[in-house]
Amino acid sequence: MARELASVEFVANPFQRALDKARSIGPRWVLNLVLYAVLIDMGFVYFLPLAFMVLTSFKSPLDLENPTVVWLPTQLFVQNYTFSWEQLSYIPAVERTLIWVAVATLGQIFSTALVGYGFARYSRRFKIADVLFLLAVFTFLVPPQTIVVSLFLNFKLLGWLNTYYPLTVPEWFAQGLRGAFFIFIFRQAFKALPYELEEAARVDGAGPLSIFFRVMLPLVKPSLSVALVFSVVWHWNTTFGPSNFLQENYKAWPLSMELQEFQNAVLTQNNQMAQASQMMTQSGATSSPNTVTSADQGAIMAAVVLVILPPVLFYLLIQRTFVQGIERTGLIE
Repeated sequence: MARELASVEFVANPFQRALDKARSIGPRWVLNLVLYAVLIDMGFVYFLPLAFMVLTSFKSPLDLENPTVVWLPTQLFVQNYTFSWEQLSYIPAVERTLIWVAVATLGQIFSTALVGYGFARYSRRFKIADVLFLLAVFTFLVPPQTIVVSLFLNFKLLGWLNTYYPLTVPEWFAQGLRGAFFIFIFRQAFKALPYELEEAARVDGAGPLSIFFRVMLPLVKPSLSVALVFSVVWHWNTTFGPSNFLQENYKAWPLSMELQEFQNAVLTQNNQMAQASQMMTQSGATSSPNTVTSADQGAIMAAVVLVILPPVLFYLLIQRTFVQGIERTGLIE
């Protein structure tokens, strides 16, 4: 029985069908050449900024001010990382960010999987389920900035401001960060599974929760991996929620907020130095606000590398499962 459940195959998605059809028309090597050219071009677009960021983080102020140094630094200037490590309070910030992201991600995956399962299985019995699903997807199109005032007032009445409750409790009720997107993923994944699996489990005496956790949920592991990666990355990088609900609780700021504060401090310091220099010279020249000097670029780039390093390592650990999930997510029966 377990082997039969594990061998459930998903139908090919429209992109794969179109690709197979294109391969049958002309020579295979021509299509592969075009595909590799497109993939290399797209990879270069994403890899170039990343390479520039990493290489700049190792440049000294002299290298940054030297016009002949474009890519490779003359020496590895690790002081940028030591300075950013101290300014970000890296270890405490990573610890509280990991705890918050783990709680929020676990709640979001559990709640959205349950809601998606309900939409997929009860659409046959209740026609209103499709209407509710469309309304749930519609919430994904609503910018969070339009409802932040009402959310702020509600959380203030509950006494949740400057705590992690506004950032974790909605996740456990499928109303968190981009929750509608995960509902759509799980709804499509569960809808691709045959109904006979549930009927067989009911005959064996399994209840609704037992069917969901022991039969259906293990069959959508690719979708779980996709939701896990997206949820972790989005929660790790977000600053919208923490900046609105953790404004005064500095000790609870996640790593993304620490990075934002570090950048703002650098910009403020540069503006103050520019104003002081202008007053001393009395030259009348105007200084542009929010400018970053070459000496600060290396430190900022090093701070950004430190911030994105944990999610990058996390992605590398589950890369294979994530890629398989991308291929199978959102398929229809």
